[in-house]
Amino acid sequence: MARKSIALAELSRLVSPERLGPYTSEMGLGDGAVELYEWNLRVSAALFEAIGIVEVVLRNAMDRALTARHIERGAAGYWYDAGWLDDKGQQDLAVARQRATGNGQKPELPGKIVAELSFGFWRFLQRPAHVGFARPTYRRCYLRHLAEMPDRCRTFHHTIVAGSSHRAHRQSHPRSVHL
Repeated sequence: MARKSIALAELSRLVSPERLGPYTSEMGLGDGAVELYEWNLRVSAALFEAIGIVEVVLRNAMDRALTARHIERGAAGYWYDAGWLDDKGQQDLAVARQRATGNGQKPELPGKIVAELSFGFWRFLQRPAHVGFARPTYRRCYLRHLAEMPDRCRTFHHTIVAGSSHRAHRQSHPRSVHL
């Protein structure tokens, strides 16, 4: 049984005429604008899912590379406790620890802490403040993984990585992906 679309007037009241502007400009004031808006929501949801998977895979690859470098240096503990994170990184780590442990109610597990670090944390580790530890590690991580990819996948990979944070924000606030 097919789902009935909402009427344009009702959708406009719910999400605002301004939000529907690109859809009504493209399709007019009929059912086509509503159908295009619903299609855009489905495409946005699919992109959001794909971006989420890419972010998890990248985060885990970066964690493995940072862990290996930390071990190579003969350091004890975990890479994120080695003292090289800037103030923003330390703040992000503190928030991740709170989330991972339920404010100290659960044991601290490294994998859970890593999972709680936002994608912005990983992206900003490439700032100049982290040039001595994180950036060379990422370079090795990326080059190794990119070397294993077929040429047609490299372009897709660079496109996703370069704009992942922006796209995730855009997909969480759906706009016209068709225009």
